[in-house]
Amino acid sequence: MDKFALDYRFLEKEINKPKYFKYNEVKDRLIRVAFDVVRFMDCNDDIDGLWQIQKTDDGEVIVAKYEDSPQNIDKQASDSSWHVIPDKANTSINIFYKNSPIKRIASIELGIDSNYLPYLCKDTEVKLASDSSFREKLLRELPLEQQTELLNQFPELAQ
Repeated sequence: MDKFALDYRFLEKEINKPKYFKYNEVKDRLIRVAFDVVRFMDCNDDIDGLWQIQKTDDGEVIVAKYEDSPQNIDKQASDSSWHVIPDKANTSINIFYKNSPIKRIASIELGIDSNYLPYLCKDTEVKLASDSSFREKLLRELPLEQQTELLNQFPELAQ
C-alpha cells in the first residue's frame, strides 16, 4: 500500500458499531417506551432517541437504535396513520390506527409513572410509524379475533 494512501476499512467497523451503555449504570435515567425499548429522561444531549435493552455476555446493555435518520422518522410519524394519546385521567394510553381503537394500556401495566405518559405516547407513535417489527409485536399481543378483524379492515397492516 502506498504510504500516502488512506485505509478507511477500520472506520467502517467503528461507524457501524452500535453505541451502548451498561443498563445497570443508567437504568434510573430511563423511561420504558414499550417492550424492550427505552429512552433517556434527560434527552437534551446527544443521546436522545430510542434505545433497546439487549442481553450480552457482560450483562444487560442498552443499544442505540439508528435504523432511520431523525428526519425520516419525523416525516414518517407526521404522515402516519398511527396515533397514541393518554386518557383524560392520565393513567393509560390509547393506540389508534386510522382513528380506529387498537389497544388501551395502563401505565401501571407498563411500569412507568403517569407523568411520563406524554413522552411515551410520542415515542410509541414514532416507533409504530417507523418500525414494522414493533407493529407486529403489538398486533401479536391482541386477541386472535381482534387481529383477524383488524387485518380484514386494514390489510396493509399484514405487510
